[in-house]
Amino acid sequence: MNPHGSGMRDIRAWTCLCVVLLLAACSVGPGENISSTKPYADLIGAKYIVVADNLRSYGVYESVDDKSTISFVELLPLELKGPEFAFRRNVPKGQVITILSVWRHLILLESGVYYLVAVENSDLPQGIPIRLELSRGNEGVGADLNPAVYSRLAGVK
Repeated sequence: MNPHGSGMRDIRAWTCLCVVLLLAACSVGPGENISSTKPYADLIGAKYIVVADNLRSYGVYESVDDKSTISFVELLPLELKGPEFAFRRNVPKGQVITILSVWRHLILLESGVYYLVAVENSDLPQGIPIRLELSRGNEGVGADLNPAVYSRLAGVK
């Protein structure tokens, strides 16, 4: 019997298990709709106006290898570059954004929340979901958006 062979099998088994768990933790699909869950339920239909100069929309490709399909548009108050983006456009001050639904998704063992939104009178492609993730500068207190970027319109919803 080779005592080292047994150890190598254990290492390989643990490596395979880690790879399987990592792949299982990656997000597939839109995630779980949590629109009816508090505190998010209170924000469905809420309208916000953009008050910052640095909000951008990014068209995100379905795959970096296949740049024929845009999967979604992401709104972020950050400057990003990379091959995963089909386009980057500024979202002007005064633009009105409406929260349509709320989704939870898993990405690499972390849970994230994003809003599907509508952007009124925008030049963004029609029929492509627009996401506003509660991270990377969009997050405010609780479920609210960052008040340095978005101001909730009073009397709406």
